[in-house]
Amino acid sequence: LKKNILFVSEEKNVKNFLSDRYGGSNLEEKFKRYMEIKAPPFSVISEHTYLLQDIHNSYVSGNFYSALTAACCLGERIYNSIIFTVINDFKLDQHYKYLHGKGSIINWPEGISILKDWDIIDDLIAKEYHRLYRLRSESVHYQKKDQNAITMSIEAINIVSYIIDELFGVQKKQKENLLYFDVPGELYI
Repeated sequence: LKKNILFVSEEKNVKNFLSDRYGGSNLEEKFKRYMEIKAPPFSVISEHTYLLQDIHNSYVSGNFYSALTAACCLGERIYNSIIFTVINDFKLDQHYKYLHGKGSIINWPEGISILKDWDIIDDLIAKEYHRLYRLRSESVHYQKKDQNAITMSIEAINIVSYIIDELFGVQKKQKENLLYFDVPGELYI
């Protein structure tokens, strides 16, 4: 019983927070959507934090297509950011000549392949990136089939959160964190 009272008290606090932040209409639906989102990862890259918060805001508010496409865009932004931050560490690599001078890579399978070739991502992260790419393609390009933006958006949000946590999460291996920052022997959080 004590546990149930604590949960009810916490639920009320969360609903008050949601009402203040998103408005009181359809509060039960907003609460349900808020609870569906996995806790955001604590990333060493602040840009991910505020962009992911914006995506969460869209989802909780019921703007599913906005949340879906934004989560996909964030995934693309992350792989481009990594590739062009560490490119000079791979000057002897086969990809360097192709990438040098480019500003971004819009071909997802190519970007994912480069990150795998450079051992920046493993098979699990690559698989999640391919899932996110599928969601992006299905949401951006017209298709003659029914699409459920609610289901697709929560899936995309959870995938991009997983990618951020695996690559930049403070709790994860420091090798990946240090790889992103070009400050030998130091890690800034």
